[in-house]
Amino acid sequence: MTAEQRAAHYEALWRLYRHVDRIWEAPKQANGPHPAELGGYGPVAGLRDMLDRLFGHLEEVRSAAGEQPEDYRAQMVVELVD
Repeated sequence: MTAEQRAAHYEALWRLYRHVDRIWEAPKQANGPHPAELGGYGPVAGLRDMLDRLFGHLEEVRSAAGEQPEDYRAQMVVELVD
């Protein structure tokens, strides 16, 4: 993979993690029970754990490729519109 492909992979993983995390956090935000106490949330917890491990692996690969940790994040450019 090129550096650009690794960055795109990281971004895709991040977006997927945020989606799964929102599902995990929804019951807590609705003042409901912790997701671990609800039936059916085991697969969601498993996905969060798996994605966390994939992030760790990707960071190891990027480090081995000589990329710096600050390069792991997508750069955002904000242009102010009048």
